[in-house]
Amino acid sequence: MRNLPPADAVIFVSSPISPSAAIAARRVPNVCIARLQAYTAVLIFLSVLRKNGWLVHGQSLPGWDGFVDFSPDQLSRAASNVPLGVDILSAGGSPSRIRQLQSPDGWSLDTSYLNCHVRARGGFQSGSVVVLMVTRPAEATICNTPLEPGVVLTIPGGQDIFASIKPGAGYAAAVLPADTWLDIQETTTRMQAGGMPKAPTAIRLSAQGSRHVGKRFAALPSHLDSSGARNDAWRMPAAVSEYLSAIAEASTDQALAERQLDRSLRHRLQQAWKADEYVRAHLGEALSVMRLCRELRVSRRQLEYAFGTAFGVGPAQYIQLTRLNESRRKLLSARRTGQSVTEIVMETGITHLSRFATKYRTLFAELPSETARRPAA
Repeated sequence: MRNLPPADAVIFVSSPISPSAAIAARRVPNVCIARLQAYTAVLIFLSVLRKNGWLVHGQSLPGWDGFVDFSPDQLSRAASNVPLGVDILSAGGSPSRIRQLQSPDGWSLDTSYLNCHVRARGGFQSGSVVVLMVTRPAEATICNTPLEPGVVLTIPGGQDIFASIKPGAGYAAAVLPADTWLDIQETTTRMQAGGMPKAPTAIRLSAQGSRHVGKRFAALPSHLDSSGARNDAWRMPAAVSEYLSAIAEASTDQALAERQLDRSLRHRLQQAWKADEYVRAHLGEALSVMRLCRELRVSRRQLEYAFGTAFGVGPAQYIQLTRLNESRRKLLSARRTGQSVTEIVMETGITHLSRFATKYRTLFAELPSETARRPAA
């Protein structure tokens, strides 16, 4: 299980006070100071807590653990599924901040922002792979690869990992079974991956590729809520596989990907409508763009191109809109069938009732409950 401080451990870093405040503080009895500190701690605690989860520097992260402060002594436990020996070469001004999502099935996703100079060395089991993306470049190296903007580093299992990282570095590191990574690559690009490399490999993404991956990465917190991240025996959430597929796609040679893109209008329309049939037949199941790619045996890029041509929206949005419309059809018959709003929503594969109500109202200008109360047509 995860090597984290206890869930109820909250670390507060005091803010500097003005000279006048310091003089005034000397005149206050110690017991008053203690009470004032306790009261201040409560105020800080309440200010960073929100109804749906922790709020860390303005970002609510329900389900995906909020950033946890790690002291330099704790950094040997900061990499999920990768035991490290860490030497601290200089202390930073504030704790390093780590956010982790882990599964007993052997995959994990960490976001790390380090605020001290460390030298680390370790390794992990064969049959796994680390896929690391630089989120904040700094004067640092991992496996002799500089952490520069747009760099994606792939480290196969069984390799030694060695790093020298200075304050300011930030990266997202996914550890997953090698077969899963190869499957994501082949499904995304529709090209034979050719097996795992024998040594760490690095690629610098294009500006467009970096933006594409960055958008997927930025969308992770809003998708990884408590139900989505922990259902189905810790199956990898769709948001994580979508992020990894974006890395695989952006890492593929652009010219080769373009040559694979089928630009025939008729063929694109056929693909889109075939996908539509599959979506409607499996609407109550967990559907993702990756699953559609596998079923239709097309690349993600080609599927998005087909949906854009046929429907004017991407496949993910199309699935959502199809579910909303099917829910409305069932809600309009709710008085006759006796079904509740919750039953109807679950039948159409929607798992987030509050989000559903908001999106439903945006699309249809009324709440689901209002639709359900309408007389049957």
